[in-house]
Amino acid sequence: MNNTVPKRLRKEASGPSEPAEVDYQNMHAIVAMQNIQLGKAVMHFLRDNQVGSCVLAPNVTKAIDLMHKNKANLFFVDYEIPHYGGVDFVKFIRMCEGPVSEAFVVMVIGSPDLDKVCAARDCGSHEILGLPLTTKLMSTRLSHMISNPKPFVRHPVYTGPCRRRERVRIYHGEERRRENAPKTVKPRPKRKHTPEQEWPAHSRRNMAG
Repeated sequence: MNNTVPKRLRKEASGPSEPAEVDYQNMHAIVAMQNIQLGKAVMHFLRDNQVGSCVLAPNVTKAIDLMHKNKANLFFVDYEIPHYGGVDFVKFIRMCEGPVSEAFVVMVIGSPDLDKVCAARDCGSHEILGLPLTTKLMSTRLSHMISNPKPFVRHPVYTGPCRRRERVRIYHGEERRRENAPKTVKPRPKRKHTPEQEWPAHSRRNMAG
């Protein structure tokens, strides 16, 4: 699969040492967060960057209803979002048919720990952000994520961006103490999984119903 970012999703860098500038006009975002104030802050950031479209969903049921109508290719997902939770929602996205299955996903975790971070990585998230979210943090991580996409993997036990390139990093805004951000989580030892072990929670059929 060709993982080169289409030109419509980015602008050329103005210099050899500068990162590519993302063209947000071709991004269609769903902000799935139970904290409405935080969700509106994310939407404000996206709209300031002239995102093509952006809608807020306070729970997974509403997000599923919106995702196909809006042809979403970018998700901000709250780890603790009601109705199934953020992890199962991302798994659902990856199990869908069509381009939405390869959409960019940013998982937001209020209080990251090892289990949550590994779950966010293993469900198919591109980026994992901790609170507080700042404009600088979101701008930096989104630009990196979209301009430097990871290869997309489709396997019976995992569908999502390749997990082999680097250790998982949890990014926080500048208000966090320097020693707490970013954190690095070492990969767990490899072990064999069956499809039932990798996808233990809610199936696409149950979520859609």
